[in-house]
Formats: sequence, C-alpha cells, structure tokens
Amino acid sequence: MTATILYSFGFSASDGHYPVAGVIQGSDGNFYGTTAYGGKFDAGSVFQISRSGKESVLYSFGAYPSDGEEPYAAVTQGTDGNLYGTTVYGGAHGGAVLFKLNHVEPSTTP
Repeated sequence: MTATILYSFGFSASDGHYPVAGVIQGSDGNFYGTTAYGGKFDAGSVFQISRSGKESVLYSFGAYPSDGEEPYAAVTQGTDGNLYGTTVYGGAHGGAVLFKLNHVEPSTTP
C-alpha cells in the first residue's frame, strides 16, 4: 500500500494549518475541510482541495470581532449545496458559532 500526498499545508498567511478533522467529498467531486489555525487572520479556515491537489482557502475566520474562531470539526454539505460547520470559539458571545458557507463554484482542476 502506498500513500499519495495531495497537499501539504504550510504556515503562510494565505494557507490554513492544523487540519484537526477529516475531509468530505462534495457533490462536485472536490474535497472540503477545516483548519483550526492559519488563514488570513490565523483563526482557522475552510478549504477546498481538488482531486489533483489544488488547494483554495474558501473562508478565513477571525475577520471581525464576532466571527467564529478555530473550527475543529469537519464541514458537512447540506442538500442546498452549502457547507455547514461549527467553531470552538468566537461569535457574538464568545462561545462559538454555527456557520453556513454559501456554495462556491467548484475548482476547474479535476
């Protein structure tokens, strides 16, 4: 058995890091997941990785004071095509958020 690495996470501001949860394969064939840290504000991110390994950060948490922070769980795709998930911290009261990420166009790289 061999493993093929599709993507290696880094520590740059444009990348997420520390993906605690697993990934899901969306209805478009791409993989979606979260990182607990990294992203533009180092508060976690939601990412998309194509089957060929092209990564895109779809959302960076921590953009404003009431935003969520540190999504430790995987996202799920609703029947409406949107991604849903939770964070551990943040929100208007500091006790986490449930978020919806509107469906984004799939990566053009298979």
